[in-house]
Amino acid sequence: MASASASTTTNTGNAKAQATPSLQFSNLLGSTLETIIHQLLYSRSIYPPDSFVIHRHLGVRCHASRVPQVGDYISDFLSVAVPSIISGVGECLSLIILEEETVAGRRRGAGERTGVTKTLERFVFQFHMDDLIPKTEQKPTAAVVAMQHNPECDIMDIEDEHWQKKEEAMKLDTQLAGEARAQLERSMRECLLRVLALRGRRKREGEKAENLNFKLCLQVVSDRKQIGEGKRNTDGTISTESCSELTEAMRQGDWFQSEESSCLFTAASDKSTGNMMQQTQSANRKGLLRPIKDVILPSCGMRMMMGMEVNPFEDETYQFGQPMVKKRSAETLPCRLRTE
Repeated sequence: MASASASTTTNTGNAKAQATPSLQFSNLLGSTLETIIHQLLYSRSIYPPDSFVIHRHLGVRCHASRVPQVGDYISDFLSVAVPSIISGVGECLSLIILEEETVAGRRRGAGERTGVTKTLERFVFQFHMDDLIPKTEQKPTAAVVAMQHNPECDIMDIEDEHWQKKEEAMKLDTQLAGEARAQLERSMRECLLRVLALRGRRKREGEKAENLNFKLCLQVVSDRKQIGEGKRNTDGTISTESCSELTEAMRQGDWFQSEESSCLFTAASDKSTGNMMQQTQSANRKGLLRPIKDVILPSCGMRMMMGMEVNPFEDETYQFGQPMVKKRSAETLPCRLRTE
């Protein structure tokens, strides 16, 4: 059930104590993004309302799809995308609302899908990550330095002071991690409330609910030439940032690198334009971004901008990075739930 993975933050105290702070932050970020995606699918009417169940996340009443294929697709995507974001390989997640074009069928009122899709809306989550968990700087104690210069010092006194300082640093790290987690929970809850407050999308003329669909996209850093290759620093050196989850998913063929235009908006073609290349370039553009929520958490080393893109065709200078799109087939994830 989709809501099971979206509700993973309601763990017991023992489970939280056993999990590392980094794992707790990753789980909280992933479960909140999962909840937001499910809620957006509900509010944008991608699937019928009765195919969703009600649950609570961070104390907020939300909707989650109970269709196994939908839940698995979202959770599988985030199981790779969230580690990519945290490791610095990925920089933006996108939920893209699509409409599939149809042609007139033999039956009256029925249409046959062409496989060609058009972007209606695009919800983006832009990230910038530093150190996810703040840590205190641990310097050698005076006793340790003294032992290095005078090996005849009392080893027991040196060890006692060393472990006392180390224990104090660990307690401070735990306290800082707890404060950072509390701030992250508050910010994620505010993001979820902003999503709940969004107005419904205006239905386009001739739009049919059964033709709506969605896809999830991960944009990697723009200066990375290939997946798994380090990015170039300002001093010319190559950093070794990588994400094993993304590398493995690419190797197994679960993910693939898409064309830049696959995540953009498509304009109606101008038949009066004779130059087909010019017509194609002017038909694929980024939408106008409407900010929803900005999250700046220095204690967590995280900045996130959540926004919604619409289709005004006004940005001429947009440079896309390298979007990665999760594979999906029509058999495993239908455009619309069919009850017949």
